[in-house]
Amino acid sequence: MMNDSGIEGEFRNGLWAECAATATYYENIIVNKDKRKSPIELMFHEKVRGLKRFKRFGEMCVATTKDKIQSKRSDKGTVCVFVGYAVNHTDNV
Repeated sequence: MMNDSGIEGEFRNGLWAECAATATYYENIIVNKDKRKSPIELMFHEKVRGLKRFKRFGEMCVATTKDKIQSKRSDKGTVCVFVGYAVNHTDNV
C-alpha cells in the first residue's frame, strides 16, 4: 500500500502505523469468497457500513471547510492525502 500510494521521504516513515491500521481494516471488511461474508459480518452478525465511501490509501482528496460563508469562486476545501479511517468517529451511513 505504501509503495502504491507514491508517498516518499519522511512523510512515509511517519505513516507506517496508519498504513498498518488501514490494511487491517480492509482485511476485516473484505468478503470471504468461501463463506460469502466478511469477518465483521461473521462476528457481529450485521452488514459492514461505510462501503460507499471506500477510499484507497494515499488517494488525493478534498476535505470541505464549512467554517463561514464562502463566495462561489473561493476554495471550499483543503487538499489532503487519505491515510486511514477514524476509529472513534460516527459512520454516517
